[in-house]
Amino acid sequence: MSSLPFRTLAGLALLVAVAFPGLAQSTPSVLEKSVAGKDQAVPFTVAGDWWVSNAEWKSPNTVTIRPDGTFSVFKGSSGKWILTADGGTPLLVLRWEKWGTESVAMISPNHFRGQIRPGGYIDMFRIIDNPASKPAESGAADNKVLGAWDVKNLGDYSKAIYDINADHTFERNGSRAGTWEVKETHLTLRYDNSGSERYEISTSTTQLDGVNNVDQALSMTRK
Repeated sequence: MSSLPFRTLAGLALLVAVAFPGLAQSTPSVLEKSVAGKDQAVPFTVAGDWWVSNAEWKSPNTVTIRPDGTFSVFKGSSGKWILTADGGTPLLVLRWEKWGTESVAMISPNHFRGQIRPGGYIDMFRIIDNPASKPAESGAADNKVLGAWDVKNLGDYSKAIYDINADHTFERNGSRAGTWEVKETHLTLRYDNSGSERYEISTSTTQLDGVNNVDQALSMTRK
């Protein structure tokens, strides 16, 4: 696995903790920086809630990672986790009580990704409730989703092309299908006849994962 770039102090802090485990045990895994002439600690932790899309699951789910080294799914199994590294890239290892072990590499401090089988992936996006981390204007989030997307239904393996328009309508395979809106970190598509789809907006602007109203997992990739 090739080494991924780290563009945040939080990512560097994790590298320090992984590279020097003895230091991590005796002091918090933080990287200090100078802010207005004063040292300020920048902590990093994987503890918290994560929105997870797994190729083996019928639909995305919420995984809660705890500081004590355990994790659990909102509805389902639990297990234990550890942080390690592969070629300089931080690696989060999930050891399920019933389903074996899965590993995901850090893409950014709020996104981990791994391959669990050929063509099958697991993506973990941190759920952030801090208002300061949300877009200052709804228009900024809207612009992230405008344009053409290849959409795959991972439940029935159907494919379609979506065009998300600036007037808050969207087309499916060239015909109007319904309307859309962005609220906080979620894109919701509502069909004119019936049904809806909900996608998680992450730091990535090229792929969105979601679920429809009948719990089928969906994946949108920008064309």
